[in-house]
Amino acid sequence: MKYTKSWSSTTPGCFLFLIDQSGSTRSTVNETGVPLAEEIARVLNNFIAELIPKCSGGGFIKDRVHVGMLGYFGEDEVRSLLPGSATEEIVKISDLQKRNLGTKDVAIETVVDGQIQTITEKQTYWLDATAGGRTPMNKAFRTATTIIAKWIRSHSESYPPIVVNITDGKPTDGSDLTASAKGLTDLETEDGNVLLLNIHLTPEFSSAMLCPSSDASLPDEYARMLWRISSPLPSSMLTVAPDYGLDLPVDARGMAFNATIDDLIRLLDFGSQNV
Repeated sequence: MKYTKSWSSTTPGCFLFLIDQSGSTRSTVNETGVPLAEEIARVLNNFIAELIPKCSGGGFIKDRVHVGMLGYFGEDEVRSLLPGSATEEIVKISDLQKRNLGTKDVAIETVVDGQIQTITEKQTYWLDATAGGRTPMNKAFRTATTIIAKWIRSHSESYPPIVVNITDGKPTDGSDLTASAKGLTDLETEDGNVLLLNIHLTPEFSSAMLCPSSDASLPDEYARMLWRISSPLPSSMLTVAPDYGLDLPVDARGMAFNATIDDLIRLLDFGSQNV
């Protein structure tokens, strides 16, 4: 296990997001009353917006990060969600910055004089919320495998790509994700294997399980399967976990179950520490 390569313009890192856009993501989040699909889009738009200044210096954007987004939904549909092209799957951060879809008003909770208030802010966005149909997660993993294999052929010296699967449910195209996930995590650069993080969200109030080191305390077989297919976290990530409010054991895996939107934000920040 290596995972030591610095992210740079010559050896960029890569994020590929697999986004569950099935009909169940229309469910509203208890804390906000906003559909889960809209909350996921808000978080990812904000994540991209924050990546850009992290990659900027000297008046221009340094392409230390490449980004891709796949949505899975409908009967059996998996497609790129990158603005401006239905065929491009991963682009440089400087290209993505230029492709924003404009700005929209977003409700943000903030603390003012010790009280939580909701304010409206303008947010640059790349991803629109949509929800409908089923959950072809196996197909999403297989599609991601093809995309990541192609990216690695051109970036074999880079830090391994990080694939983040964000879902609120179970696959509808076969109950076992083991084979399709293994095809993805078997891919590697000179610095290690692809990292697969599975973040299972719930719109309900729940006790989240973040990056467990064992499947013993997980509530059902689906949760245990998600744990098994998720990547063990490299020691370089575990070392800085306390900086993100995470106290993780040595065998922790990149998996969350019954996570909240706040958990999603924290885990994305944690996963992007190399930028």
